[in-house]
Amino acid sequence: MVKILSFMLLLFQTLSLFSQSEKPKIAILIDDVGNSLQVLEPFLASSIKLNFAVLPFLAQTQKCSELIQTSGSVFILHMPMESKGYEEINKRTKGLLFETMSDDELKLNLEKAINSVGSNVQGFNNHMGSKFTSNQQKMRELLTHAKQKKLFFIDSNTYTKTPENGMVENPSQASSYKIAQELEMKTFYNSLFIDNSNEIKDIEKALLSSVSLAKEKGKILIIGHCRENTIKAIQNVKKQMLEQGIEFVYLTELL
Repeated sequence: MVKILSFMLLLFQTLSLFSQSEKPKIAILIDDVGNSLQVLEPFLASSIKLNFAVLPFLAQTQKCSELIQTSGSVFILHMPMESKGYEEINKRTKGLLFETMSDDELKLNLEKAINSVGSNVQGFNNHMGSKFTSNQQKMRELLTHAKQKKLFFIDSNTYTKTPENGMVENPSQASSYKIAQELEMKTFYNSLFIDNSNEIKDIEKALLSSVSLAKEKGKILIIGHCRENTIKAIQNVKKQMLEQGIEFVYLTELL
């Protein structure tokens, strides 16, 4: 009888561990960090795991990187890249990668951006970039340099049309994510922009919709931005999301 009870207890513990390991995973990546320490701080005070993409060459870039690192959270370089139809924004975005740049220029600008956010950064994603990331040759050149620096790559998935609900298509065979895979880099991709609308209720709705997506795919990365209403929405619904059986993770747990 004792042996049976011991076996049942062991079986229960094993099933419990298996169940915990099988929780759908959601990594929330907060883009556009670097403008304000004041806006960043509430994100760092959250009780759940959050990830941050820091823009280079801004007034608070280095201080934001240092603060995130001190908190123990994950931060990556938010690399500016040329976008379709936004010529004025392209021109005034410091450090932007243009598809007309040579291979050497891409390498130099990547190195400058890395040094701006912190030389110990482990990965990057694209800021804007609908035009640059659509150029397979240029993305291959850029990712080759990134691989040499042992960086991982997160495809923000900005080259697909984003509907009002923020849901983006799975990466195509021609995507930057697929190129990174071909280069045998650690890589992942965005499935949902949560704050296309800055209304708290809309952001909450997008966050809650990510739960079913995570259950369908097993693990997903979603992107928000460093704004006051975004962290308010996250704080409002995080408990409800956890109660639905998901797990918030660092994006490095998805690679």
